Amino acid sequence: MSEPQSRDIVKLLRQADLKLHQHPLRPPSEARLRQLVYGGEAQPKRGFQGLWLAAACGTCAAISALVWINGQRHAAPPSQRAVQLIASSRQGAPEVRIAGFAVLEGKPEQTLDRQLRCPNGSCRLTMRKGQASLKMARSARILRRDRDVAIIAGRVECTLKKDAGRKDPWHVYVSHGQIKVTGTRFTVVQGQASGSVTLHRGQISYLDKGGQTIVLSAGQTLRWPLSDERLAQASHPSSHRSTGRLGARATEALLLRVEQLRSQGRYQSAVRQLRAALPHVQHKVTRERLHYEVGTLLSMHMHDRRAACQHWNKHLAQFGKRRYGAEIGKLRRELRCR
Repeated sequence: MSEPQSRDIVKLLRQADLKLHQHPLRPPSEARLRQLVYGGEAQPKRGFQGLWLAAACGTCAAISALVWINGQRHAAPPSQRAVQLIASSRQGAPEVRIAGFAVLEGKPEQTLDRQLRCPNGSCRLTMRKGQASLKMARSARILRRDRDVAIIAGRVECTLKKDAGRKDPWHVYVSHGQIKVTGTRFTVVQGQASGSVTLHRGQISYLDKGGQTIVLSAGQTLRWPLSDERLAQASHPSSHRSTGRLGARATEALLLRVEQLRSQGRYQSAVRQLRAALPHVQHKVTRERLHYEVGTLLSMHMHDRRAACQHWNKHLAQFGKRRYGAEIGKLRRELRCR
């Protein structure tokens, strides 16, 4: 207890004693109190009443002195007391959790569909036992997906501790794919129909919904939906570019992407990707299949009679009529190719 508090207690005791003298007890109450204090005697002996009052005052003064000395002994400097108070409040404060996240800074709010937002400013959250952290801007919205997270809108800075995702990768879902993280720091900006990711440290992999995978290094920025150049790059992984070969898995991913572009009416992009991949295909049957896909796009979708006829002539000269002879003959008749 501090010195000002001890002085306040002494002051209160003196005020109480003064009020007691100003408002004496009623005769029956006073007689009963005297009987309890002095035993069977109704009147104290001469001088005993003053002695009793002096003893009471002395006792109060002694108690006040002890309280003041004890407060001075255990009191710490103001700066030290402030540090102790902050430390005790941090150690004893319970962890705040909302929608599967632990809150470190800010006041996030949960919507009806379990999304989190920060209407009053930025927020900092953690997940995966504190190994992954997210710093949300005011307009950002995120959603917990088991051990992963989906960024619905806005700007979010993501950090995963080094080697924390080596055995259990962290996936951050965005509008057109997902980001596979093994330990790094990056920033995601998600808009209504597009978005981007900028890698600050480490390495991440972006997996497009069409099946393409693009690996980013520190300092690079990737935007989605992917451009034609990025799609062509994704169709030729670095391992295949070094050997000049396109494997079976990459070929199937390419054909899946071509079907997507065909359904979207992006025929020129599909033709460009197929032609870029053909020199890297060593297997003759696979190369014939990709070459045939180019001809169908030119004939049935782009209606480029001259280019289609030239393409079919080259195809028959290179591969013959064994696999697609009937289909090619029908298309050439419709195009009136020579």
